[in-house]
Amino acid sequence: MHITQGLILYLLLIISLSLHEWAHGFVAYKLGDKTPLLFGRLTLNPLAHIDLVGTVIVPLSMLLLLPGFVLFGWAKPVPINPNYFKNSDLGEIFTGLAGPIMNLSIATISAILGAICVKFFDMQIGPLFGLMMLVNIMLCVFNMIPVPPLDGSHILRVLFRMSSLAFYNFSRYGFFILLVLINIPSFRNAILTVVLYLFNTLNGTICDIFVIPLDSLFPL
Repeated sequence: MHITQGLILYLLLIISLSLHEWAHGFVAYKLGDKTPLLFGRLTLNPLAHIDLVGTVIVPLSMLLLLPGFVLFGWAKPVPINPNYFKNSDLGEIFTGLAGPIMNLSIATISAILGAICVKFFDMQIGPLFGLMMLVNIMLCVFNMIPVPPLDGSHILRVLFRMSSLAFYNFSRYGFFILLVLINIPSFRNAILTVVLYLFNTLNGTICDIFVIPLDSLFPL
């Protein structure tokens, strides 16, 4: 990957991560929790969401050391207090889903905008929108893994009626569990399969609607 392309992808990643975290805070705030507002997280300013390791060190290291890989990273989690929700279980589920749904929304909007540029303006920037699609679908799928601190863990906590203490103890080992999982080939293949299925489905649907070649948004 050319360094310019890598930097563009890095900027797209920062934008996607910021919108992801903002969505968590926005939904929590609308459900009665003012904690995100008090911590300054109800903003689209990326500086409020940047995590030194997840938003800077990890993706930039991948950019320099693994130029053939799609960049990945994470932002600072938005602080949420479920005690402020009228229904703590539903509030936690809706708040947890807000980030991944935002990523799917970004991917869909990116596909539509890319198709419009290709179809009506003959602009050769479809692959840029394709990268935005891929990054956000990856963020969506990865964050739905039910292991802390990922969003799927909050849904798991509600479904299994885990106590605060049990979830806290589970969270203490979440990072190590993730390290083990991502080093299991079958697990990585499963994640990749889901990502490619969602990407190909979205890409195929939008390309069919706008009657443009399948490789318009992403080189196949």
